[in-house]
Amino acid sequence: MELQMLLLLAVSIAEKGGHNPLEASAYAKPVVMGPHVYNNPEVCSELVEAGGLVIANSEPEFTQIMTGWLSNKEAREAVGKAGLNAILSHAEMTATITTVVYNIIND
Repeated sequence: MELQMLLLLAVSIAEKGGHNPLEASAYAKPVVMGPHVYNNPEVCSELVEAGGLVIANSEPEFTQIMTGWLSNKEAREAVGKAGLNAILSHAEMTATITTVVYNIIND
C-alpha cells in the first residue's frame, strides 16, 4: 500500500470553531472535520457542497470515513480533487478582480 496523507482537522471535533481546510484542499488531500466549523462556515460549506470535505458527526462516522478512504484510493483521490477544484474555481475571479482594479487605477 502506498503512503497517503489523510487529513483530520481535529479542532473541529471539540467546540473550538475548527480550522481552515483550504491549505489541505490546496494539496488535493481528502479532508474530514468534526461538526464545529463556525470559524470558517462559508469555506466549509462550499467544500462540502463540492465534495472536497466530509463532516463526521461522531467517532463511528469518523472511523467509517477514514477506513473507507484507506481502502479505496479512487474515493480518497476524488475527495481531494474535488477540494482542489473548488479552490481553483475562484482563481479566475481573482484574476478578473485584479484586472478591474488595475484598470481603475490606471485610467
